[in-house]
Amino acid sequence: SQASDAENLPILGIQMKLKPSSPRKVKTDEGVDDEQSLSSACEICGREFFGKYRNVMSKRHYRSVHLKVQKYECDFCKAKFIHSSQRLRHYRKCSLRAQSIIDHESSLKAQSMI
Repeated sequence: SQASDAENLPILGIQMKLKPSSPRKVKTDEGVDDEQSLSSACEICGREFFGKYRNVMSKRHYRSVHLKVQKYECDFCKAKFIHSSQRLRHYRKCSLRAQSIIDHESSLKAQSMI
């Protein structure tokens, strides 16, 4: 429905309108897939989103690209990240995390010796 494409996105007090762009026809084995025939475009940069989850993806794009919302935080050093995948990559090399693991293993060894 094109009406839902033009919904307001109230994020941090900023209004963003998704404007429907020209229909994109996606061919499947059975013909044209209606779920993916509509698209939404970001009014700020013009990036288009297609398919069933276009509204969800456009909201995510707006928050992460234009607002730079960093909602993922490292549990050890409190560094913040836009995407969970960035936090996961950080976890692999976080020095405070490594020290925490070493401290935990040391305390387990100390408890087992008692």
